[in-house]
This record gives sequence, C-alpha cells and structure tokens, in this order.
Amino acid sequence: MDIQIKFFSVPVGYESDVEHEMNQFLRHHKIVKIRKEFVCQPDNICWCYAVEYLSGSDSQKGDKAADEKKKKKDDKPKIDYAEVLSPDDFAIYAEMRTWRKELSEKKGVYAFTILTNAQMAQIAEKKIHTLEDLEKVSGIGEQKINEYGEVIVDLMKSIIKEKKIDVSPKTTQTEKQLSDKENKKKIV
Repeated sequence: MDIQIKFFSVPVGYESDVEHEMNQFLRHHKIVKIRKEFVCQPDNICWCYAVEYLSGSDSQKGDKAADEKKKKKDDKPKIDYAEVLSPDDFAIYAEMRTWRKELSEKKGVYAFTILTNAQMAQIAEKKIHTLEDLEKVSGIGEQKINEYGEVIVDLMKSIIKEKKIDVSPKTTQTEKQLSDKENKKKIV
C-alpha cells in the first residue's frame, strides 16, 4: 500500500459539486491525514484540502475482502488495557501507543504492523528495557528487533526514568497464575 494525495478546493459562499465529491471520496477511502487551509484572494475564496490516503487492494472501504477481514477481526473480544494493566504499566502502554501511532503515520503503515496492542502490553507489564528481553516477546522477531529494537528500548528507558517506575523483577499476573498451577500439580 502506498500513500497517495488528492487535493480539493471547496468554494465558500455557494453550493459546489466539489463538496459532494470530497465527501464521497472520504467515505470510500482509508484516510491517513487531512490538511486544510483557508484561501482568501480577490477572485477566489475557498477551503483547500490535501487528503492523504492509502492506495492498494484494501484501500477502498467498500472492498469485499477488506470488509470480510474487518468482520472477522471484530469477532475477537476486545481487551481494555486500562482495566487489565496496573496504572504504571498502562502509563507505559499509553506512551508506546502514542509513539506507534506517530511512527505508523510517518511510514504510512498500519499501527499493528509495528507492534500489536498485546505486544505493547507485554513490554509494558514486563518493563522490558533490553534487546535480549525484547526478543522474548511473542511475535517480535529479528526483523522487528533490527527495525525498531533500539528505538523501543530507548523509549522504554525514557518512560521508566521520566515516570520513576520501579523495574525490579516482579512476577506478572500471567506468570503468577502459571506458577500457581504448576505448584498445585507438584502437591498432588
């Protein structure tokens, strides 16, 4: 998928087909960013819009394959990480989410291709701040380590320092549940 750009000039003060055309376009494309400027010249008063959008096979919202993918995706239960993570962990998660969004917009890719929500939650929960620990996160392979590893580690160190978060080893909720099950098996 590539980022494309389309320009619209919508005159002020009278009805225009451009407004309808722009609304149609916005409804049928995956929009990345819209920039607008008010132009006031003696012979031309209008709003000018620069619309960045994704092109490619999935770019049209009406695409049946894209609709099927969305339908399947919506069937999965959504996790509210504000409820699942501790306040410190969620603060890290939120900072990472902001970083991921900015990077995805800059690169013109979907945010989840950089890191999934589950990966960010795991990084936040385990306070991962080394490349070695990052390699242990499910779904993060050599390619993501090479492309984003240093940035993620630096971001984590910055967040931990800024928010004065304790990074001493702790057992996560998930690890605690697994450990409890293993201990029960040993007793039996």
